Amino acid sequence: MNNYLAYILDLCFAMLFFLSFNNKIINIENFRYEISSYRILPSSMQYLASYMILALELSIFFLFVSGLLNFWREIICIGLLLFFSVLTWRKTRLTGMITCTCFGTVSFLNKFPIMRNLTLIGLLTIDLTINNREFEFYSFVNTFFIAITISFLIELVQMKLERRREEIQSHAWDHNSL
Repeated sequence: MNNYLAYILDLCFAMLFFLSFNNKIINIENFRYEISSYRILPSSMQYLASYMILALELSIFFLFVSGLLNFWREIICIGLLLFFSVLTWRKTRLTGMITCTCFGTVSFLNKFPIMRNLTLIGLLTIDLTINNREFEFYSFVNTFFIAITISFLIELVQMKLERRREEIQSHAWDHNSL
C-alpha cells in the first residue's frame, strides 16, 4: 500500500513541477516579469535566475519521475517551497497581490500560492516518510509519459475553460450593447 501511495505522490509532484516548468518556458517573458515583481534581484540577474529556476524545476521533475535521490528530493522541494512562500508573502506585503503566475494559464493552481505551497509541503512530508521507491527503467518511462500527458491534459482543459469564459463574456458584452 505504501508503495502505491509513494508512486502516486511522486507522480503528482512530477506532474506539478513539469506543468510549472512547461508554463514558464512557454511564457518566458511573463516569467521574467514575475521574477522582477518580487523586487529582490537587479534586472541584470533576472535572466539568469529565470533559467536557474527552470533548470531546477526540470531537475525536480526528473527526480520524482525516476525515483532517484529519495529523501533529498523531498528536502530540496520543501526548502524551495518555503523559500518561494517567503518571497510570495513579501511580495504580497509590498504589492497587495495574493496570486502568482507560477503555473501560467492554469489559474486554479495560481490562486493562494502560500496555502498551495504549505499543502505541498505537507504532502512532501508524507512522501518523505513513506517513500522507498528505487529506480526502475520501465517505471521511469511510464511515469515520465503519464506525468507529461496529465500535465498537457490539465493545460488543454484550462485553455478550453478560458475560451468558454471569454465566449460567455463576449456574448454578455454583445447582449449589453443592444
